[in-house]
Amino acid sequence: MQAVEASRVMQLSYVPELNPVECFFRELRPAIEGRLHSGPAGQARHAGAAPEVWQADPVRVRQPCGWSWIRELLTNLAEALYHEYLAELRRRG
Repeated sequence: MQAVEASRVMQLSYVPELNPVECFFRELRPAIEGRLHSGPAGQARHAGAAPEVWQADPVRVRQPCGWSWIRELLTNLAEALYHEYLAELRRRG
């Protein structure tokens, strides 16, 4: 990496509990697991109402993928970038 002057990016270890797709499939899995399916259409039939239940309940969807601290960080970041942008516009005149 030093030969090409690339910087290292430290990443957190993988945490399935923070991945919204993992959370969704954790709830969906019991409906389709342990059965033989004829393909995706067969899986969809066995999944039943699980996807529709999630679609009908935005609070339930937000729970695994919209943790308050994540939303707060993104909101603060967006506000900080916006104020930085305005300050730059003022400097340019």
